Amino acid sequence: MGKTRRFHRAIGYLLIAATVSAAGADESARWRLAGWTHRIEATVSNVTQTHLPGPDVAVATFYTGGIAAADARDIRVDAAGAGPVDHRILQVGPGDRLRVAFALRPEVDTYYIYLGNPGAAALAADKQLDIQRGVLMETYAYAGGKLNTLGDVLKTFQRATKLLGRDFRKHIFIGHNPFGAERRICSRFVGYLRIKTEDDYHLVISSQHASFLLIDGEVAIANGGGHRVQRDYSKSAVVRLSKGLHRIEMLHVIQGGHPIIVLTWRPNGRGRAVPIPPMAFAPVAQAACGPLQRRGRPVEADFRIMHAGESFAGGRYYQRYLFRERMTEGRTSGGTFLWDFGDGQTATGANAEHVFLTDGDRTVTLTAHVAAGRLVRNHRIKVGRDWDRVTQRKIEPAKRHANLIRQYNPGAMSGLDAAAAAVLMDALGADEYLLALAEAIAARPAAAASVQRDILSAAANVYRRAGRVEEAVTLLTRAAANTGNPVAKALLGVLTGDVILADLRDGDRAMAAYQGVLDSYDTAIGVGPALRAHAGVGNVWRLRGDYDRALQAYQRARMGSATHANTDTNTQIPIRRGSVAYEAEAHIRAGDYDRADDVLDRWEMAIPADRLTGYSTLLRVRLLGATEQWTRVIDEAEDLVRVNPQSLYAPHLLLAAAGAHLKCGAPAEARECLERLIAEYPESALAAKAAARLIDTGP
Repeated sequence: MGKTRRFHRAIGYLLIAATVSAAGADESARWRLAGWTHRIEATVSNVTQTHLPGPDVAVATFYTGGIAAADARDIRVDAAGAGPVDHRILQVGPGDRLRVAFALRPEVDTYYIYLGNPGAAALAADKQLDIQRGVLMETYAYAGGKLNTLGDVLKTFQRATKLLGRDFRKHIFIGHNPFGAERRICSRFVGYLRIKTEDDYHLVISSQHASFLLIDGEVAIANGGGHRVQRDYSKSAVVRLSKGLHRIEMLHVIQGGHPIIVLTWRPNGRGRAVPIPPMAFAPVAQAACGPLQRRGRPVEADFRIMHAGESFAGGRYYQRYLFRERMTEGRTSGGTFLWDFGDGQTATGANAEHVFLTDGDRTVTLTAHVAAGRLVRNHRIKVGRDWDRVTQRKIEPAKRHANLIRQYNPGAMSGLDAAAAAVLMDALGADEYLLALAEAIAARPAAAASVQRDILSAAANVYRRAGRVEEAVTLLTRAAANTGNPVAKALLGVLTGDVILADLRDGDRAMAAYQGVLDSYDTAIGVGPALRAHAGVGNVWRLRGDYDRALQAYQRARMGSATHANTDTNTQIPIRRGSVAYEAEAHIRAGDYDRADDVLDRWEMAIPADRLTGYSTLLRVRLLGATEQWTRVIDEAEDLVRVNPQSLYAPHLLLAAAGAHLKCGAPAEARECLERLIAEYPESALAAKAAARLIDTGP
């Protein structure tokens, strides 16, 4: 069998060699730049000459495989059969992506973009393409500066040196930054209007913060300052434009908020102002780019990269990409393909679909085994949202992404990827895979503390929901013993105590877990776990009904936090308490129970002693009731009344406990709660309500 494979491979090499020999002279003639190792064929079809000043223009966007120089100084563009053409690099990156604009030649459809010459000199500025087509937008990160006058704005642009993106747009009309999440930006639009009839044109602009419109170098509309979007025609001008090409420049600077800018016109000065349509600007062609070619090699590996969609779950986005192999001409059929996505995951096949769990830089590698041998291609990509399409709000079902992720190897994931996968799986109730993630992380001594906390707590909750509490405790205990991260060990110890206390109601075991953290954890590396352990000790004393010891433990938790001790005065504490209480109540009313739970956790961590007064407990009881966790309603309510029977909220909690007992099918316990409310809190307005319910519970 091995001899047969070698024979067929040898035949493949002979066929390719024969092809190269027959076309060798022609190939050498077509490869016009001798010092360059690679090129890409760019096709521009069905382009009609505009006969306007300056050359017609096409733009090409492609991946270089890391072959081009870091500043793209080695890029050259050649028209097939017609010689070199002027070009201008628009954007290098992120990753290996490169965007270039180049001049078009009449009757030429095929162009070659050459790259891969370390010794190539950069083109002088006067040798670069003078673009007089379309609307070219370039955006920089705002680096400070005033916005009142055109002079202010020009100086602001001089300060802004970090390019976020540069590309052609259909027109001057945006409501967000198409190049990223940044909202403090400086954007310049340079467009070329193709005027067919000389006339007076009524132009109107509107923007969030400063904008200035220049036509043929002259200021037409000044709209400086940090103002809001204009909703009228107050920023307008009537401009006489002759037939032909006119340069329009729009400068826009925003210091925060939505980057909104629009240039509109009112045909004949009447009717509603509308954005200047794309067909009013001189056109820019889009070039279709083929695979990378390598000089002297008839077959070269390459692949296409497409951002296919995103899903949203657990407060974060997940990005789906498609990858398609493509070889230069000459490959015979067949072959095997292995993909490495740079995140520990792999796939096979000519085409691949992959969901990236976290954003950032990735190197995607295709290894192809074909008749020509083993070929490899790497492309660096920047994983993240497609910011040019975020306003379309096309969110894919999270389940679709999860079905792909279930095929991933948890042991090969980075800690951050595993944490992101856990969030998604937890949101979808994919318990089996979540537990597999937890096992993988529990076996990593060096995993980050936050990663271990997030994944293992989610997995522990899976066991808890299934009534397998001891398995949750075992998982957490084993992970704490295995980790070499002292912060993770302490956090897992606290989490173990929390599970034991909440689900098993075993104060002795919980106290041992918390005390173990306090005895072994060095607060020099961070006080957070120690504060949580002190709060846990307070919760044990609260369960036991010892108000004084619980208060002492809560006070240790609070006094250990320099942030809270130094920022919250006696006047600020009630304000802080009222604010978080209002927020928690709002989330409960809205049915956003996860956020309500998070707010209550933050409240009781910031002001631990409030666990003894009753207000936070009452809200937590309402939250637990809304999610039908009746046993925990009873525990929370009765623990508070036991430790602090003088609480103003004790009657409310006894009434809630009675209702929860009825939900659990325990009318005798419900009667006991109601009778206690009537006997011990006769002055409460709830006593009468309790008496009425007492009749309903029966003897």
